[in-house]
This record gives sequence, structure tokens and C-alpha cells, in this order.
Amino acid sequence: MRKKVAILLCLAMLIGLICGCNAQTRNDPQQQQSGQSNSNGGNEPSNNTPAVQRDPVELTLLVTSSDEKTANVVRDQLKKAGINVTVNVYPDSGTFNAAVDTEEYDMMVRGYSGAGSPDANVRGPFHSNGGWNTTGHNDPEIDALIDEASRLTDAEALEVYKKLETTLIEDKALTVPLYSTLKTYAVNKNTVKADSIETSVGGARWVWSTEYNDMSQSEDRHYVMGINWANPNSFDCVQGRDGTTYYQRTNINVPLIQCAMGGVTTTRGSLTKTYTAADGNMDFYFLLRTDINFGTTVDGKAVDTGLPVAAEDVKYTYDRDTTVFDVLNEGLEKPFTTIAADKYDVDADAGKYQVVHIRLTEQYPQQLVTLSAGQISIVCMDRIEEVNKGIDVSNYDPNTHVLYGDPSTLKQGADHGVYFSGPYVLNYVDDYGSYLERNPGWNPEAEDAAKIRYVDMLAISDNSTQTAAFRNGELDEAMPGGENIALCEADENINMVKTPSVSVTSVYPILRGNSKMLDENLRKAVLYAINTDEIIAVMGKGNYVPANSNLIMLDTGYRFQQDLAKSAEYLEAYYQSIGE
Repeated sequence: MRKKVAILLCLAMLIGLICGCNAQTRNDPQQQQSGQSNSNGGNEPSNNTPAVQRDPVELTLLVTSSDEKTANVVRDQLKKAGINVTVNVYPDSGTFNAAVDTEEYDMMVRGYSGAGSPDANVRGPFHSNGGWNTTGHNDPEIDALIDEASRLTDAEALEVYKKLETTLIEDKALTVPLYSTLKTYAVNKNTVKADSIETSVGGARWVWSTEYNDMSQSEDRHYVMGINWANPNSFDCVQGRDGTTYYQRTNINVPLIQCAMGGVTTTRGSLTKTYTAADGNMDFYFLLRTDINFGTTVDGKAVDTGLPVAAEDVKYTYDRDTTVFDVLNEGLEKPFTTIAADKYDVDADAGKYQVVHIRLTEQYPQQLVTLSAGQISIVCMDRIEEVNKGIDVSNYDPNTHVLYGDPSTLKQGADHGVYFSGPYVLNYVDDYGSYLERNPGWNPEAEDAAKIRYVDMLAISDNSTQTAAFRNGELDEAMPGGENIALCEADENINMVKTPSVSVTSVYPILRGNSKMLDENLRKAVLYAINTDEIIAVMGKGNYVPANSNLIMLDTGYRFQQDLAKSAEYLEAYYQSIGE
């Protein structure tokens, strides 16, 4: 009896092997184009590994509601590669970040935009000490590449960034770049000059450049914009660091230097008249303009305080200050001859200027782009210290203390006492939006003086409602998204203005807690299963562009491609590593 059972078992095994010779499974490399893997220290998958039918891997992907459409396409692509994905959708960044912090999930879809420099876009999310490293990346090799590139310029920096890019993606699969969003603005072509719509490198609108077709309307007609962010937090550039006040802060406070699209630094729209860097890229010198005063609101109208925006305010904002003569006279009609004793002693005709010297603790040639970031635009030292006197981190009580720039103090008709260094003054804020007026303390003859006197930024967070209000003539400008872009493009009375951004939306593996993505093979299986062209097609061509990585501002020549054969091989290597 035992012999018969043994013979039957052997026959069954033999039949199984014969039948299995031509059987193809979901992950059979014969069904797809094969490719060599590019593992770096992980398990190198073999192209000869036999395909085995297994239950799909189960992963959880976190996403905010604004990126749900993207996440659904990613989920469908991974399912075809044998990976099941549950998409958890959160209404806002607060609940989303709280979910990440539980360390119970595997991946997330997130957009990221630094100040516009390559270093800012990779240091935050990928350096071990990065301020936006919420996923748990901690890789000495990545840290070393980021630090090395930050000390270099031009071609040398580009070569290091190329290596960083392939190391992040192909070697370690620490990110799956999906796309970069084009900033899209819709304007009424019968009212506004489309070529006057400009943005900074970070994507915020320079409203001061905007012009009416009929410039005789500039002094009386309010320019009404729709923006996406309600419930502003703080209008103090030191405190307000999120999107709720980004568009306002870009126009009501001036940065030391500006960065136009393409990463080109410019003095236009900045506090600087000329600037230079010393050898070694550790010392920067900025000769300050003498034609900008702080503005504020009195009796509901913007007024010139007579207080110059000065070096002491830059020092207060950056907490550094040394003065020195250098090659700052280049291009000046009236030469720089002496340093002014103080802000009241400046006199351009006499060649008296203030100069700011910023010394870095280490080489960082990209500092100029970082200094253009809206969250470090220049604030008024005197006013902030007066309003916030006696309040510090140790004793601050949100129930009793009202800090400088708090929206609750910026009510209509109130002399709020907030000083603004930019081309616009914020007169007041209400439940509907923010109301700006041209800063009379800004030289009206300057190229970068605001063209339109009054600007109303109405916060309409529902994009369909905002687009409808724009198309009905209630707004002069809107920020349509998704399907609303097509509606605007089809309207003959609308000009669409699209500008590049440095924001990149990616899939980030979570590398802490109970995440399955701690396994490098599984990360690579996910990486090579994703087709970014297909995602962009679903999202809407013309509104998104492929992203090589977070280094979207550089022409590295790199872009990873979907490879289902590699995905299957790495998935098989993952199964083997866990003993299945």
C-alpha cells in the first residue's frame, strides 16, 4: 500500500512538472520585455527565477484628497504588477501627517517644492536631517551627495546631482517621481494683459507686474483674484510659512533678492540694488536700495510710514550683519562712495548706501536662491519687537497673546500697525479674502512698482466654485485645476497662462515602523511598475510635465522608465527574502 501511494505521488509530481513547463503566470517574464536589474547592495534578482503563483502583496498608500486621482492610477498600475494597494484619503495635510506618524503604513503620495534651488528641493525630504524628512530616510551615502553638491556650482554640481538622482531612484528606490505641475492662471483677456502675469521660481504670483489693457483703470478699479487658500494663519513672514498666506506674503514683503523662473536671480522686485559674492562662495554682499519705505494702513488706506526698509531689518530677519566695501558699484549710475551711518542717512545722490554682508558657515553657492524664499522676506524689526515685547517661546500662550501679523488684528477700518516692506500693503482681512493696496512708500518710478493700485485676493477653496465665479465675470483671474482648466481653455474670452514650477509630486516609501517598504526589493518592484506617462495622460496633458526627480530645475537628461519585467523580478526576490 505504501508503495502504491509513493508511486502515485511521484506520478502526480511528474505530471505537475510536465504541465508546468508551458504554464505562464501573472508575473512571467516571458510575457514582458526582460531587463537587467540595477540593485545596489540588495538582493540581485535572477532572470532565470521561475515564476510562482502567489497571493498579491498588500500595501497601504496615504494621500490627501487633492492627490486622490493620482493615487488611484498608481493603485491600478500596481495591481497589474501583482501588488494590491489600499488608498487611504485624508481631507487635509494635518490628518495626513498624523497618519504618517503612526508608522503603520507603507507609502504616500506627496508634492514637494523647496525654495527653487536644487539643494532646497532634495535636502528637505531626503537628507537625514532634512526638515521635511517625514518618511524616515536615513542614508549616509545620500547625505554625502547632497552635502557635496551644495558646495559646488555649474557643471561640477550637475555631475554630483546626476549621481544623486540615480542613487535615489534606481539604486535605492527612495522615491518614485511622477510629475511636475504647471502653474495655471486664467485671466480675462478683455481686461488683463496676459504677458504681465509673472511668477517667482517658487510659483507665487508677482501681482505687482500685472497690468490692465486699459491702464487708465489702474488707480480706481480693483483687480479681483481668486486664490485657493482660506483661513490664513499669519502675515508675519517669520511666522507664516504655509500656503494660506503665501500669495499675500509674496507681494506685501520684499525679499533681499528675487529668483525668476529658470532659477535666475534678479534684483527686480527685491531690496537689493546690486550684489556680489566673494571667492569661495561663503561671503555675499548686497547693496540695498534707498527707495523703499515700510507702508501701513491708517483710516483704511495705505500710507508711507517714512521708515526705510534697512539693513537692520535684514539683520533682524536673517540674524546676521557685517558691512564692507566691495565691487558693488558695477552698473550704478550714481557710484557707491560711502556707507550710510544709519537708515536716515542714506542718500543715493551722494553715494551713501547701506550694505549687508552675509557670511556662511560653509560653502553654499545656492544661498542666493534660498534668500529669495517668501518666508524670509524682510520684516520690520522695530514694529515686531514693539508688538511682541515680552512674548517668547517659553511664555507664549495662544489663549492670551496676539502676535504681530495675526489675522484677527487686520480687520477692516482698523489701524492695525503692521508694517509691510513690499510693493503692496495689506489693508485688511475678512472671511472672504485679503485686500491689498499699492505701497506709497515704494518708489513709483521704479520698474517693479505695482501697476494696479488695488488688489483683492478672494479665498475660494472649491475650485469649481472659483472657476464658475471667474467665468461669470466676478473675478479677473482664477487658478483653475483639473477639469476646470479645459472649461477655461474652451472660452474665447480667457487667456491661459502656464508657467513651470519646482514642485514635484512623487510616491514616497515610508521607511519606519511597520512599513513593508523597508525592503529594498519591494520598493524597486513598486518603482518599475509605475508608468508616469499614463498618469499624466489621466491627469491631463498640458497641465503636467514628467519629472526626472525633485531636481526638476536641472537638465540632467535622466528619467526612469516603467519595466514590468524588472518589477516582476524584484517582487520575486522580495517573496524569496521573506521565505515564500
